[in-house]
Amino acid sequence: MNTPSEMPLTFREHRDAYLASLSPAERKAYDEEYAQAKLRRATAELIYDAREAAGLTQAQLAERAGTSQAVISALENGARTPTLALLTRLAAGLGVTIDLAIGTTRVALTR
Repeated sequence: MNTPSEMPLTFREHRDAYLASLSPAERKAYDEEYAQAKLRRATAELIYDAREAAGLTQAQLAERAGTSQAVISALENGARTPTLALLTRLAAGLGVTIDLAIGTTRVALTR
């Protein structure tokens, strides 16, 4: 039977140990990238959910927004972050409005 010191680390314990090993500059860079990744994920989910709610395919939304299906795919999987201009075109193509909040990092697409 494993003793507590022999137990493998949980993900959270491993992450915490890694973060503790970073220099202040490295931790700042990590935190900034983590915040950007969270925003990309949230934006991707919003675009996907709004497209699904509108009953559109990626190709249909792309045509309405003046972009390509590949761009919609990249936005929905978080590989790309939309510019404000593209987000505005997406909202128009979806028939929704954009609600932004700076400070709370809230982005919403609403009907």
